[in-house]
Amino acid sequence: PVPTPTPPAAPEKGDPQPPPPEDPQPQPQPPELHADKEFGPLLLIERINITGNTATQDEIIRRALPIQPGDVLRASDKRLREARFKVLALGFFRDVTLAMNKGSERGQVIIEVQVSERGTVVLNRLWFGRTSLTPYWVGADVGERNLLGLGVAVGGGFIYAAQGDVEGARDQWALELRAAP
Repeated sequence: PVPTPTPPAAPEKGDPQPPPPEDPQPQPQPPELHADKEFGPLLLIERINITGNTATQDEIIRRALPIQPGDVLRASDKRLREARFKVLALGFFRDVTLAMNKGSERGQVIIEVQVSERGTVVLNRLWFGRTSLTPYWVGADVGERNLLGLGVAVGGGFIYAAQGDVEGARDQWALELRAAP
């Protein structure tokens, strides 16, 4: 007869536990984090090149960027991650792409900002109708959100009502203009 192995007895309370087996593969260490929880090499922004903008001035885009030439930051700095969204938030661009290229010296980078502009003329409202007193009335409200590429919003509305069948009636019209920095 072949003896059957007996299962090991469950450790009793107070018995020392055997040490866990050693991991033959050492675990990779996380990259060195700094006090600001960012990692990677230090980079000096040498300059920022902006391309693709035909109507919007470079200065409008530069103002929206959270980084400037001369800034020293790490490759994982959140300002680099947020820069694209800050420019998109202007509302003047369909797409924004950022790229980092080598600068003139070691540790220096050139940030390339490529934008694709969208139309900024907006039709806000149209009005039209007729009543028993007026044969017809018509109007429109339009706006430009980036006048001359300056980031200035202007708009206006106009409405016209034709002369009605009431004695002494005349054509009516109204105009409204708006501007915002």
